[in-house]
Amino acid sequence: MDENVLIVDLNNLELECSQQPRLFIRFARIVADQQDQVDQLERQMKVLEAELDLEIRSNPKEYSIEKITEKAITATILTSQETKDLYTKTAEAKHKLKIAQAMIAALDQKKRMIEKAVDLHGQQYFAKPYVPNKTALAVCELDKKEARTKKRKKKCRRKS
Repeated sequence: MDENVLIVDLNNLELECSQQPRLFIRFARIVADQQDQVDQLERQMKVLEAELDLEIRSNPKEYSIEKITEKAITATILTSQETKDLYTKTAEAKHKLKIAQAMIAALDQKKRMIEKAVDLHGQQYFAKPYVPNKTALAVCELDKKEARTKKRKKKCRRKS
């Protein structure tokens, strides 16, 4: 999954706002598809276990079972290569589902960050400070006077 989609471009908030719903639905579909795959694999697992159970009960000697017990049947089902392969596929699908769900949560977090950035933008948080020319000149003059005063004070301290 591309984590770059989680970056909020503060200089392009209108684009971020317009893209957010499309991103969210794109990843929501991925979550739905992944959930369907997990459900399908779990159904396949149940069918496989039932088929193996019936097969083992009808031909226990083929599976090297001398006495048919629930534990022996369960152990044989769990140790079959088909079951192991399907368990692996199911675990991988569940992992992908968790990652997709985390992406949905991250996109929800991004949405909140966009909302906060828009609020800050509306409050002129990102604006550069505006100082009228007369005020800026007055501040410069004060700075110069203050600097001169400090120099005089330093000279006076040295003399004493």
